[in-house]
Amino acid sequence: MRLRNFLLSVIAGAATGAVIGILFAPAKGKNTRKKIVDKGLGLGDELKSNIIDFINKKTDQFMSAKADVEETVDKVKTKEQHLKNDLDKIKQSKD
Repeated sequence: MRLRNFLLSVIAGAATGAVIGILFAPAKGKNTRKKIVDKGLGLGDELKSNIIDFINKKTDQFMSAKADVEETVDKVKTKEQHLKNDLDKIKQSKD
């Protein structure tokens, strides 16, 4: 939901800026249209870059969390094995 709101905010800001730019531009229509296209392409590239950066950041966070979970699982398995060994020793000493 945050990503969606972020993207909508970026698009709304870009659109608002474009409209204001058109309203106050003293240039000819052809020049204005070219500026709008160039600006739109630039904003598209910037948005794409921001999305890629966001995905990379979240991927890194996921991989870090995954490594932490795997480490914890290994520790739990080792502890479980030690407890089983201790239990076996106790059983053998009673026999």
